[in-house]
Amino acid sequence: MKDKKTTSKNSSRYVKVKQVDVETGLELEGGLIALNRWRRHNEFSGGFYAMGQNALERIFLNKNLKYSDLKVFSALVSELDYGNTILINQSEIARKLGMLPQNVNKSLKVLIEQGIITKGVRQGIRSLYMMNPEYVWKGSAKDHKKALELYYTIAKDVGKKAS
Repeated sequence: MKDKKTTSKNSSRYVKVKQVDVETGLELEGGLIALNRWRRHNEFSGGFYAMGQNALERIFLNKNLKYSDLKVFSALVSELDYGNTILINQSEIARKLGMLPQNVNKSLKVLIEQGIITKGVRQGIRSLYMMNPEYVWKGSAKDHKKALELYYTIAKDVGKKAS
């Protein structure tokens, strides 16, 4: 069997393909065709995230954030997983940044107080955090709005428990 004709109305959505039986010359109905599509090459081999310029400006102009807090924030962003979750071990972050674990802990508390992250449950020696999707987002664009709603719900619930 051989492809007879390939037409494309919109190459990313619709491809009409006909097949011909090479022995009889008849067009075949249906059939199974593997179609490899070109994928955009991504230069960010370690992954990527979205961060708005206004959010970045809010972070570096925040007078309550010290240099050490910004280092910890950057380390958290480098560990960001889809849906803005971060599962980290504070000692690993401290070692990575050349900081004392207690200073990483202080910075995490400051980031929580400033509404940049929310702390979740502990999982063994690691803690789960969620990055505020107003600042940074790792995931699909359509899930970003849902993530904002979820983040505010979680942040409100955590705030009520702390009171």
